Amino acid sequence: MGSKLQNALGKLNRITVVDDEVLNTILKEICGALLESDVQVKLVRQLRDNVKLAVNLEDSSAGTNRRRLIQKTVVDQLIQMLEPEAKPYKMKKGQSNVVMFVGLQGSGKTTSIAKYAHYYQRKGWKTCMVCADTFRAGAFDQLKQNATKLRIPFYGSYTEADPVRIAEEGVAQFRAEHYELILVDTSGRHKQEADLFAEMREVAAAVKPDDVVFVMDSSIGQAVYDQASAFRQTVDVGSVIITKLDGHAKGGGALSAVAATGSPIIFYGTGEHFADFEDFNAQSFVSRLMGMGDIRGLMEEVKHSGMLENQEEMVQKFQKGVFTLRDMYKQFESVMKMGPLSKVMQMIPGLPQGMSQMLNMGGGEEENTKRLRRFLYMMDSMTDAELDGATQINASRQMRIARGSGCQVYEVEFLLKCHKQFSQVVSRMGKSGLMKAGDAALGKQMARNPNAVMQQLSKAMDPKMMAQMGGAQNMMRMVKQMQNMDPGQLSEIAALVIRIALILYGEVQDKYLHVKYTDVDYDVYTDAAREVLAGNSPFDRTTYRYTPVLAYMMIPNVVMFEAFGKLLFVACDLLVGYELYTVLALRGLSSSHALYYTSVCLFHPFSINISTRGNADSIVVLLVVVSLRLLMRKQLVLAAIVYSAAVHFKIYPIVYALAILVLLDGDYRPANILPATGSSIQKAVAWVNRDRVLFGLISGSVFLASVGFFYYLYGFHFLYEAYLYHFTRTDNRHNFSVYFYDLYLRYNTRAGFSVGLLAFLPQLASLVTISIAYGKDLPFALFALTMVFVIFNKVCTAQYFLWYTGFLPLILPTTSLSFRWKGLLLVLGWLGCELHWLFWAYHLEMQGHNTFFQIWVAGLLFFLVNIVVLATLMRHHASFPLFHRGSVARLMENKTKVA
Repeated sequence: MGSKLQNALGKLNRITVVDDEVLNTILKEICGALLESDVQVKLVRQLRDNVKLAVNLEDSSAGTNRRRLIQKTVVDQLIQMLEPEAKPYKMKKGQSNVVMFVGLQGSGKTTSIAKYAHYYQRKGWKTCMVCADTFRAGAFDQLKQNATKLRIPFYGSYTEADPVRIAEEGVAQFRAEHYELILVDTSGRHKQEADLFAEMREVAAAVKPDDVVFVMDSSIGQAVYDQASAFRQTVDVGSVIITKLDGHAKGGGALSAVAATGSPIIFYGTGEHFADFEDFNAQSFVSRLMGMGDIRGLMEEVKHSGMLENQEEMVQKFQKGVFTLRDMYKQFESVMKMGPLSKVMQMIPGLPQGMSQMLNMGGGEEENTKRLRRFLYMMDSMTDAELDGATQINASRQMRIARGSGCQVYEVEFLLKCHKQFSQVVSRMGKSGLMKAGDAALGKQMARNPNAVMQQLSKAMDPKMMAQMGGAQNMMRMVKQMQNMDPGQLSEIAALVIRIALILYGEVQDKYLHVKYTDVDYDVYTDAAREVLAGNSPFDRTTYRYTPVLAYMMIPNVVMFEAFGKLLFVACDLLVGYELYTVLALRGLSSSHALYYTSVCLFHPFSINISTRGNADSIVVLLVVVSLRLLMRKQLVLAAIVYSAAVHFKIYPIVYALAILVLLDGDYRPANILPATGSSIQKAVAWVNRDRVLFGLISGSVFLASVGFFYYLYGFHFLYEAYLYHFTRTDNRHNFSVYFYDLYLRYNTRAGFSVGLLAFLPQLASLVTISIAYGKDLPFALFALTMVFVIFNKVCTAQYFLWYTGFLPLILPTTSLSFRWKGLLLVLGWLGCELHWLFWAYHLEMQGHNTFFQIWVAGLLFFLVNIVVLATLMRHHASFPLFHRGSVARLMENKTKVA
């Protein structure tokens, strides 16, 4: 709901003229968001009418900021909707306060009591808990477990069945021990039964609670209105706690419905942990919901964490522009005391609600907290001189710190980078006058005049950067828009922009230049789509030698716009990048390293050029990489289906079948381990395990079913063009193959079979050998098999190289090859030989010269270079099985090869 409300009001900043039509559009979106959150129709209508009444655009003066007026009015009305009529009970420090909790079974009552106790325990209250729930089995065990975790005294009984007696005795005991907060848990039911209400009245009469808290599940939405009203008629409900506000979209309806009863909401639960418990304040809640932050709540957390205590020394350092690693250590410790990081970040104005990526570190709440702890571990491994900035931390010390703290070197580098950035900001803060002499503490200055502090804080930024960001007022708005984008998303956007630019350029080149940018095959796809629309077979278009599915996918080229297919192939390119990133992350690489290797594919000239020219091979690469990811997640059935789709789309991925079967051994699933003893025949039978049979049957069945279906539709014409042709294909012009010249000389003769056999035998032997040798290291096997298939094939064209460049990111983390020398030399040699071939091919195609022999010589050189490249990569490859004892084996990141 929050994001939808923010988007609705955000449109005001993009509209030039704000009139009644704009207001009605904004209100329609806001009301729609509220209704989707199950807010009562009556309350939504009331909010809309009140906003229209308060915002009279016709009567507003010329100087009125209409945008600000609308935003302020909407926020005020939302606050009014959630503001209760009554005030909650205010507990008194130094005396016993008895709080009784009531609610239906399953509403989260017992968990909320523990959260409630934890909240006040952190504030220094002497708390305890009494379990008077004798109806639900396990209620006392749950309360006991929670109390033990929190180190809070508790009272209950396994034998006593009278809840009134337990409550009375427990409260009396804790009163005598002078506990300040005595929390009483009562029985719940699955519905509002008379027995439940009678028991509540008896317990209330016995313990005489100072406050009765009604705990309700927010997932039922506006239906909580009836519940709250029924409970108020039975006992004197003083306040309400809303639970499970994080697990559904009906929270707004629940909050507004409770407020409509007049009962004050004191807390709301946002998760299963004790810290996932928020103090409810309508103004703060709406402010955070709208992405405007919560300065009041933030200052409360800062005060409670102790960050404002003993800060004189820190402020003096800030005045001098000094910020050491030791200072950073202390600040991290204080931040961790403030509770969940996402909760703290929500309170900062301008940051989006529910932000999951703190400080661009990525990951969820628990991962970010763990990462902060790892930062502390790293700083614990530093010397005093390093913490105080008296000595530099060189590469050797970074490695020792990483080993001493059990972390990776790149994590130490990231920590030092963060410290450098913070240190630069502190240096500017000292120069800006933000830390004026005479201030006892930074927190006091912030509390006294937060607006002035924020204005001075903007002076700490680089003036040029601030100007580019549109000034201090626009800075937070930009943060709000960009905070959700991680580096991976930015890389995908950059890759997309480059490809779209090339598609647009291609349109111009096709129109004005003799040499077309668009691949001739793209016209074939489009013509086949026209045949399908005319009710004919796609194979009526000569030279269409692909699955009919591709023709169906290209229909928008005809009915919408001709570049649709190129955009589709570009989308597949980007999805390949995403899948590669996911595979690398599953293998244990950090986000930064996975993104680094994925960028090799996203920004590789071949993948960019081939997809934007209109070649469909990116679809095949995507299907193969998806099947790899599914295999890693052990979704064997889905992996088999996707793999069969890749083979159906183009027969060539059949070469991966043996390697995949080799992977499915005892390391993939321990049940597949071969017996240690037995004859060769018994071991061969055991090799055919359940996973291999399942994968083979499903992939084979799906492939044969698809072939049978299209054979039924289009007959033998489909079978020949889509599959058989590729086994017998000869190409005496567009061919990098080492067999090219022989094919040219034997063209239109029957001697081509010998060439095919000559090409097939070494190809088959190499494919089988690599599958057996590297099948357990499937990512490398995919790359090596593709490269062998391409360079030994009797027909080898430019787009074929897209296949193994797509797998290149998967093998880089496990290679010791340095790009600086050998790697660069191999790349330059490979590109040079390809350009040499293209030079002679241009003379053949565009100039009409007889350069067949020169093309063959160029093909021989290219063949030799590919052999050298593959052999070098194999020699420098550290074989790393994909699975070990049933789990994905995590790679050890090797930083040296990036140098």
